[in-house]
Amino acid sequence: MDHHPPLPTSPTSWPSFCSQPLASGDDSHSAEELRQALLRTTLELESTRFIAHEELRRLEAHAHHLSHLLDLASRERDEARLHAHTLLLLLDHRHRPAPASSSSEDESSPAAAAAAVAEEEMDAAARKRGLPEKGRLLEAVMRAGPLLQTLMLAGPLPEWRHPPPAMQGFEIPPVVMNAGGRRSRKGSPELDSENKVSF
Repeated sequence: MDHHPPLPTSPTSWPSFCSQPLASGDDSHSAEELRQALLRTTLELESTRFIAHEELRRLEAHAHHLSHLLDLASRERDEARLHAHTLLLLLDHRHRPAPASSSSEDESSPAAAAAAVAEEEMDAAARKRGLPEKGRLLEAVMRAGPLLQTLMLAGPLPEWRHPPPAMQGFEIPPVVMNAGGRRSRKGSPELDSENKVSF
């Protein structure tokens, strides 16, 4: 015996008949399709998220590499700027004439102070080392290279406040040497008359 609902006898009752709910088999089929669609959407979302994460990591690594290159370029620029500044100072010192200023201005300027310090260092080194041995003058000059470079960077030496009087060539007493190798001016009582050798 069939249990199907009876067909409507009147056309006015057809819409209500067509709007009746589907069977349970159709409901399970629609739910399965929805689950499949949701799974596909979830997989696509995870794939998109993974791709975006990898792209972000790649961009961060590229930015770090660019920052490292920028640091290297900045360091090389600073070194080149310092080297160029040093060369310009040396070039300016070689081509700059000595200024004819007063002694008070020379003493108050930083270049004069640096030159005075360098001159004191040179005097101290000369007193400590003494005169170079015969045949080693070039070696002594090479050893004094850093000090000479300091003098070049310091600028011109200050002028004499009270310069000594100029002496003519005939006014300078000749230097004489005895047989023992000691030097003295002519007329010194340290020399014997028989050991004098005039220069």
